[in-house]
Amino acid sequence: MGGINELTPAARRKIETIAGEIARQTELDIDIMVGSSPTRILVHVPGVGYVEEQWIQKNVTTTYAERVQTGHLLLLGTLLGIGGLFVLDLAWAEVVARRRTIALQKALGWRSATVFRQVLGQLVLVGLLAAILGAVTAVGISWLADWPPPSPSWLVGVPLLIVGLCLVGGAYPAWLAARIPPIVGLQQGNIRAAAAQKTPLPTRGLWRFAWRGLSRRGSRSALGALTATLSAALLVLMLAVTVDRQGAMSGTLLGEFILVQIEGFHYAIVGIGFGLAALSLANSLLAGVLERRREIGVLKAVGWQTGTVTRLFLAEGVWLGLLGGLAGALVGLATFIALYESVSTSLVWIGLVGILMPTLVGMLAPCTRRGWRRMYRRRRRCAMSRGRNR
Repeated sequence: MGGINELTPAARRKIETIAGEIARQTELDIDIMVGSSPTRILVHVPGVGYVEEQWIQKNVTTTYAERVQTGHLLLLGTLLGIGGLFVLDLAWAEVVARRRTIALQKALGWRSATVFRQVLGQLVLVGLLAAILGAVTAVGISWLADWPPPSPSWLVGVPLLIVGLCLVGGAYPAWLAARIPPIVGLQQGNIRAAAAQKTPLPTRGLWRFAWRGLSRRGSRSALGALTATLSAALLVLMLAVTVDRQGAMSGTLLGEFILVQIEGFHYAIVGIGFGLAALSLANSLLAGVLERRREIGVLKAVGWQTGTVTRLFLAEGVWLGLLGGLAGALVGLATFIALYESVSTSLVWIGLVGILMPTLVGMLAPCTRRGWRRMYRRRRRCAMSRGRNR
């Protein structure tokens, strides 16, 4: 058919319209074929047995394009999943930072439903603004690079999906905020007896104490490590395909292999995932600082130096990155082996890279200038408050 140089949804609709018109006018059965490929199949001949014959498999191009599109959507879906976890962790850290403010609002008469709507509404508003800016940026980049503009369905659907992620990711932190009792804003003094019993001072090493700190915040620690897990799994899978398969992801289609070349934007997706993982780990650690500000004040009062407290939170970041990297490397290697049913020595160092990268991210995450400034201010304020109470 003339006038069609590329297989696009619009071209397919045009072909189907013309085929339907031919079928209506001629009453013939019309079969649309986009690409073909010789395929060996076994044909059963009665009285003889099975004979291998060369047949033509039709619509290989269409099926191939659909498989490639499915792979890209899976990668983007994984990135959106990392983004959703980041929104959840960000909202959780914000609720922890505003516990006293929310408690005072409850003490002044705010209903739990009002607090829930306020927290969730703020997240949705931020997500909506980010989605609009992202859509405008995508259109601008397409125009500057002379690329085809994004389709209206994508320009509408992706922002709605982002807003939906903010709704889903912010629902649980908003529910936690609504459950904060008013008494939290009225409490004074240092660590209560019940809290002190659950927060023993370190006696057997900094790393063990860091592990205990993460264990006490198990849910949020697991959430921070999960973003690193997904990013590490993507990295390991891409590296394994690049090294072991010369940069081509292959799959079996009707008995024949098809190939999808690994391109730069695949690694860009992995890089964005690691960036979100770093921010998520930083938020998790900063939320821990806010929750444990009185504990940090006690540690300073019993002789801990600033460098020791710094190393404590660095150790927690390393623990989170190490756990996320280990789980992600196992998931990525298992996925590769399940797809290709092959094992090579290169997978060993690829797995080690998958473990090392999130560990480095976890170590660097708490080193943001803003984060450490906030931690120092909190620590200084806790020590001053303890001195006044004496």
